[in-house]
Order: sequence, then C-alpha cells, then structure tokens
Amino acid sequence: MHTLRLCSLVAAAMLLASSAAHARKLTQSDILGTWCGNEAKYVFTREALTVTWYGKADRRVLPINSWDFSDTWINVIWSPGHNTVFGEFSTDDRSMAQLANTKGDMGPRRPFHRCK
Repeated sequence: MHTLRLCSLVAAAMLLASSAAHARKLTQSDILGTWCGNEAKYVFTREALTVTWYGKADRRVLPINSWDFSDTWINVIWSPGHNTVFGEFSTDDRSMAQLANTKGDMGPRRPFHRCK
C-alpha cells in the first residue's frame, strides 16, 4: 500500500510540474528564430516574418505590426492587416504549429520544428 501511495504522489507531482510549465505566458523568445515545416521555412524577427517555400523561388517578407500572447498561442499581426496564430508549443521549445485559419485565407494547420 505504501508503494501505491508513493507512486500516486510522484505521478501527481509530475502532472503538477507539467501543468506549471504550460501555465506561463508565451513570449517573443518562444517564437523568434528559424522554423522548418513540411512545405516552408519561417524566420521570425521582432519586425518581420519571412516565409520561404521549398522548391519555389517564392519568398515573402511580412512586416509584423504587433503580437498578442497567451499561455497557449501567439498571434502575429502582419501587414497589411492580416494575422497568423501559432500554438501547440512543446515544453522543450522545439516544435509548434501554425493553427488552421478559420477566416481569411482558410489555411490548414502546419506543424513546424526548430531548424538545425
């Protein structure tokens, strides 16, 4: 019975620690840098999002007007008056996803990982 109680306490502590890691508000440092996806590479700076599509000469630089942050998503508001929401940030800061757009260009969910 003592072992079962100890295992339960350890599991509860691990769950609490995991929840605490996700409870912090995301910041620019969580998204700045280079991210690789299946179809494109995204480079985030404080001022712009550069999208380079693989296998195409198409490269777009989107000036960033502002940012919104929560504990689960980052909303990037870019010119001219558009936005893209990113979420599903991993606790090790190595993966995230561009969330599916429900308005505007109706884009799909796109997974990304930190480029090596």
